[in-house]
Amino acid sequence: MRTAAEKLSSFFLSRKEVRADHACVHRDEDKIGLAGPGDHIVAAVSGGADSVCMLLLLDRIRSEVGFSLRAVHVHHGIRGESADEDARFVLQLCERLGVRCDVIHVDVPAIAKERGTGIEETAREERYRALREACRAWEREEAGAQSDSDAQVSVAAQADAGVQAGEGAQTDEGAEQGSGAQVGRFCIAVAHHMEDQAETVLFRMARGSGLTGVAGMRPAAPLPGDPAILVIRPLLQFTRDEIEEIVTEAGTGWREDESNSDVSYARNRIRSGILPELAQINEAAVRHICALAEESAQAVEYLRSETDAALARCTAGESGADSLVIDVKTLLQEHPLIADRVLMEALARAAGRRRDLTREHVEALRDLCAKNGTAEGDFPGGVHALVSGGLLMFSRKQAAARTSALNGASQPAAADLHTEALLAVARARIGVTLPLDAADYQMEVFPYAGTGDDAPSDTYTKWLDYDKIQEFPALRTRRAGDRIGLSADGTQKKLSRCLIDAGIPEPLRDRIVFPCVGGDVLWIPGYRIHAAYKVSGKTKRILCITLKESHTEC
Repeated sequence: MRTAAEKLSSFFLSRKEVRADHACVHRDEDKIGLAGPGDHIVAAVSGGADSVCMLLLLDRIRSEVGFSLRAVHVHHGIRGESADEDARFVLQLCERLGVRCDVIHVDVPAIAKERGTGIEETAREERYRALREACRAWEREEAGAQSDSDAQVSVAAQADAGVQAGEGAQTDEGAEQGSGAQVGRFCIAVAHHMEDQAETVLFRMARGSGLTGVAGMRPAAPLPGDPAILVIRPLLQFTRDEIEEIVTEAGTGWREDESNSDVSYARNRIRSGILPELAQINEAAVRHICALAEESAQAVEYLRSETDAALARCTAGESGADSLVIDVKTLLQEHPLIADRVLMEALARAAGRRRDLTREHVEALRDLCAKNGTAEGDFPGGVHALVSGGLLMFSRKQAAARTSALNGASQPAAADLHTEALLAVARARIGVTLPLDAADYQMEVFPYAGTGDDAPSDTYTKWLDYDKIQEFPALRTRRAGDRIGLSADGTQKKLSRCLIDAGIPEPLRDRIVFPCVGGDVLWIPGYRIHAAYKVSGKTKRILCITLKESHTEC
């Protein structure tokens, strides 16, 4: 059996391929590790057996692996003198080990009252905030030291260059020497162990989590809100008994947090009640739950790649920061499991977050897709979803409201929320941005003496025979009976049918502006011009129509 130090070393320097969601660091071509030489690790040390064990083991291998180590103790301001003793214990332990330790005081009860949140949730949020700030402070220290070093090296290099190349001469040597070693990444180490993992899985299952929640905590993952910082959990492969054995052998002792026995907290009830009962059924229950979490993580990774591919297949047009469009027919051809995950991913991207998104929201989206005609609904993150013309469109209401306010308009209607998304779909299908305003056009009449072969082929500029038109066109939206000529023999087609055949989203069809003479539509941008008005060798006057997005001159 491997020693604790060997187990921990393997965590940091593993040649086994590690999945992308572990956010691993590539140190060289054949070695993938979760942290390594040059990294900066901030260890969260509460004084309990698990965090003491983690600190001892990190201290034992830091020279071997080559990372820098600091400790942070967060005093939550909850347990009075007992919490003060915890802080003193951690400071003394770090002093013996020669590890710098910062004690950060946070008034969790006051913050929880102000926010209206629970003590446990607030303590966790403030703890990670403090750890993040410790990383950033360390990073600023390193940057300052590097700047000083660069300045010193640069001066020395210039002095050398002055001796060799003449006073004041500049060379590349100073820049090269002043580049310094590459600063490693910053990591927060937390002491979650196997029982914590099992507890987390059961807690999430009880709350209705899906497969992602069952995957539990990852050995390493980007810090939410600051993905440049890595959260690592080097004790996930250790049991609580192993941890206490290591600390007992070290003789350092540890502090017991009396709040851990408070069964008013759900996690404590799982820890003190459910896990012992499961151990009565099978003594390896915790290990089996952790194995399930690992297998679930692998399944989640596979499903994520399948979901990304499916989302790409289902996305219609161009997706922007505030809008996303899904082709419902394509979506419904996917396996139901993947289709639901596509809906969740699309909603999360539109909302800019995953928090507050649940199965109920996916079911609501599925219901929208199943309805005929037009349907719409509001979702977390200010997202408005609209199903129309076989398209499911997501848009951020806040972004649309800001744009509307800048234009002096009131809160936009549902159709306006999705205008950019609809135009993107149409642009992907016909190759042009459809005009929704008469101001989008420029029209000019000029004499012509050609053969008709020199008419521009530019998508955004069209020539028509003004001698046949005989009047300046009106720029308007469609009307009943509008048509366009398909051939010189007089064959015509209804405008409404043309728009359907071109794949123009239904909500746009009544908003597009066309150049028209009577009931004749002279040009459907991106589709065709009226055949009866094509330029020929007999044409004496040209009507040039240009969409202003184009810079082509008539």
